[in-house]
Amino acid sequence: MTKTTKVRNILYNLVVTTEAGQTELAYTNKYLPRNQLQHKVDFKNCIAFGNNTEYKTIMSRIILYDETDFRGKKVELTSACEDFRQINLNDRVSSIKVIRKPWNVYDDRNFQGQKYTLNPGEYASWTDWQGRNDQLSSAKPAATIVLYTDENFRGKEIFVTEACAVLSDLGINDQVSSAKVVGELSWVVYDDFNFEGTSHTLTPGMYPHWTVWGGANDRMSSVKPAE
Repeated sequence: MTKTTKVRNILYNLVVTTEAGQTELAYTNKYLPRNQLQHKVDFKNCIAFGNNTEYKTIMSRIILYDETDFRGKKVELTSACEDFRQINLNDRVSSIKVIRKPWNVYDDRNFQGQKYTLNPGEYASWTDWQGRNDQLSSAKPAATIVLYTDENFRGKEIFVTEACAVLSDLGINDQVSSAKVVGELSWVVYDDFNFEGTSHTLTPGMYPHWTVWGGANDRMSSVKPAE
């Protein structure tokens, strides 16, 4: 029988910026239900938290340009935009920068039409995302699980934005020691290929150690968004 575990508690961890401008991980060293966290946390898009006195979320974002090579009008988004007419960029985007986490961009309004998933990076021309010039009309952060081969989000980093039945295809089978879930969706992770074996449901949040989701080290072989 397949065992399923739903994770409700999160190891409360912060990335803080010191006076010297260095970033450090700081942990409370205990697991807390979300409703007991001492500071408000945006688990949908949160990557890190600001300085020691003011905890600001550093969001994933996408920067849109109406000319190639990151020239012309620039608009930065940190949340979904269902209609680029709202930002005066409908059917005008020619280059893009994606910061922190993947985004989905669409040819039509309301997240319809051809979808392109853009990983963090720079796209100097529409050809870089294999799209068409001046065709994009909406965008939103991609539901993503980020997998790491080492604890505390270190080692090899893999972004997964859709179901993957065989993690060895991504070069990370039975090597996952920590993970982040970004976006509105939870993800289900499995010990075996093809979504079989013991499963664990990871809600949006940060999992610096496999024990946080109740799993075993280096035992993840497939993942998919929760239905």
